[in-house]
Amino acid sequence: FPSHDMYSIVQQIAKLALEAVAIAWKAQGHELTGKAVQELETRITQTAQGYVIEGYVLDYMAHLNTGVPANRIPYSPGSGARNSKYIDGLIRYAKLRMGAASDREAKSIAFAIASKHKREGMPTKASARYSQTGKRTGFIQEALEDKEALFEALILAAVNESFDALFFTPLTQLLNR
Repeated sequence: FPSHDMYSIVQQIAKLALEAVAIAWKAQGHELTGKAVQELETRITQTAQGYVIEGYVLDYMAHLNTGVPANRIPYSPGSGARNSKYIDGLIRYAKLRMGAASDREAKSIAFAIASKHKREGMPTKASARYSQTGKRTGFIQEALEDKEALFEALILAAVNESFDALFFTPLTQLLNR
């Protein structure tokens, strides 16, 4: 590894984690507009023990990562509710993913999807056809596990550099006097 300070290596790890999550998100067939990947974020905090990297995803990405059981789908047929963010999201999805030509068609598709979600949960079994991996959940864990060896190598490099800076640099300066 080229010479870097520890914070630089931590930044590399955070960037690599974001890239890995974006790749896994797309491979599972979730990519639609690109907004979700653009909104991925990490925050690096320095603590007394070192650095902490926190990753943030949009709420719906978190729901797609874990899945939603049928009994937690926010849809009650015949409830008479005037507005539903869930149904509005499905209407938008029907237009973008399925090319619904009219609001009426998009609404019909949205209610059909909601009924299926209410029976099967989300993702549905049939949605696996959109995935290159055959999976529709767990993309965050999958992404991080795939890069685990590289994360470990970067962390080891950071520890070695930190040790060198703390031990060998002062020793070399002392000996060169």
